[in-house]
This record gives sequence, C-alpha cells and structure tokens, in this order.
Amino acid sequence: MSIQPNDVINAVNTNNVSTVLEYLKQDGDPNLKEKEMETPLIMLAASKGFTTMVRILMNAGADINAKNAVGWPVLIEASAHGHTEIVKMLLEAGADVNESDFASGMTALMTASRFGCVETVQTLLQAGADPCAKDVLFGRTALIIASASGHAQIVELLLEAGADVNVRDRFGKTALMVAKEKGHAKVILLLLQKAKQMNNIVESRRPTALTPANPKHYYTEPERVTPQKDFGETLGKIIAGIVVAIICIFFLWLQIKLAILLFPLIVIFIIIGVFAQVFQKK
Repeated sequence: MSIQPNDVINAVNTNNVSTVLEYLKQDGDPNLKEKEMETPLIMLAASKGFTTMVRILMNAGADINAKNAVGWPVLIEASAHGHTEIVKMLLEAGADVNESDFASGMTALMTASRFGCVETVQTLLQAGADPCAKDVLFGRTALIIASASGHAQIVELLLEAGADVNVRDRFGKTALMVAKEKGHAKVILLLLQKAKQMNNIVESRRPTALTPANPKHYYTEPERVTPQKDFGETLGKIIAGIVVAIICIFFLWLQIKLAILLFPLIVIFIIIGVFAQVFQKK
C-alpha cells in the first residue's frame, strides 16, 4: 500500500520513523513540502528536534538549504528552537552559516540569540557565523538582539567573538541603549566593561555606546542619526510610497463615488429651483 503525502507529513511530525522509511523505499520524494507554509519535510523534523528523522531525510537526498514560504532556511528553523545537534549536522553537510531569510534578513545566529539558545549560538560562532551582520528591516546585529532580550551569556559569547558594541540599528540605538531601556542589568554591566576596555568614552555630540538611552541626554542640540542607505531602507521607502498611493487612490475613488451619488440630487434641486422661479413669475 502506497503512502500518501499527508500520511508522510503526519509521520514526520510525530517522529514515525518506520512510516517515513517505507515512504522513501517507495521512491517517495524526500523534498516533499506541506501545502500551507510550503514547509519541507526536513524542516518539519528540524523544528521538532527529531535528529534521527533529519538524518534519514538527509541521507535520502533532502535539500539542506530548502526554505519555506516565508524564506526561512532549515538552519534558521533548527537554530530558533535550539536544536544544536541538528544545527551541527546541517553545518557539516554544507549549510551556509550566514544565510538569511529573504523577508527580514535574519541569520541563524540572530535567531538563536533572540531566543536565548546559548549552545546553538556557540556552535554557530565556531562555524564562522558573522557576529557583526545586520538584519535588513531594523539594522540590528545579534548583539543588539541578544541585549534587548536580556540574554547575558549570549552577549558575552558575541563580545568574545568580536561583536562591535558601537554598532547602531536604524533607530540610532546601540546594544547598551536597548539593554538600558529593557532594564537588563547583567547585560548592561557586560557592555560597559567591554566599552571601557575599548576606551570608548569619547567626547562627541553624537552618542557613543556609553551614552544613556534617554534621547534628551544625547546632545546639547538635537542631531539626527542618519541610517545606512541599504536595500532595507530603500524597500521601506518603496512600501511607504505604495501605501500612500493606495490611500490617495482610495480617497479619490470615494470622491468620485460620492459625486456620482450626489449628481442626480443636484440635478433634481436645480430643476425644482427653475420650476419654483417660473411659478413665482406667473
């Protein structure tokens, strides 16, 4: 009896190894995707931490760089859940440690840093993950993300790997600033120590990593922090322009529709006015 696609998807989700093996013996496609999010079988297994299932699918020829509908690669999915053994398997098989999803530009290191997956972060850094890479949407590094989330151990690992405490996101904030805003005391102490080691106390009107997060303490006069002109900013402007255009078109459509509705009434009132004047003359 042949195993249907829905059956093998359920088998992967429940770690039913025997059913998946039988499916593969029947020349089943190891790169099969579920329909809703176009999630490949190997990603389903990786998200749940089913190491044996992932290995079986990899041996059957599953694409380790496959992505789902939102552009997440398998490595990012495994990293987000802290499944370090699977992360190691994927990296050993040739997965790109610095690959990002096309929606936000988040890498596996950023994702693991966000969710506090210490061992996974360590593994990714050892594999050559870039601690200074920025996401596309907000210009955040793994250090800024980990600092905002209060993950002190990860912040320490990133600093040891060479993460820059002075880097700013699109809002002009450093890791220290976001840590202060969130009240993460341990993270603040780590960042201060690192900043002092780098002799980062500089007299400048532009805020440094040691400057308080409150904007009124930044300068004697307001100064605009200009974000880096890259793809993300351009994309943001395009989206904003499209939204404004849609709103303008919508209001124009309303005006036209209102005019069409009012036109017969206006004509009727004009006719009534004309007849009224005629009767008054008579």
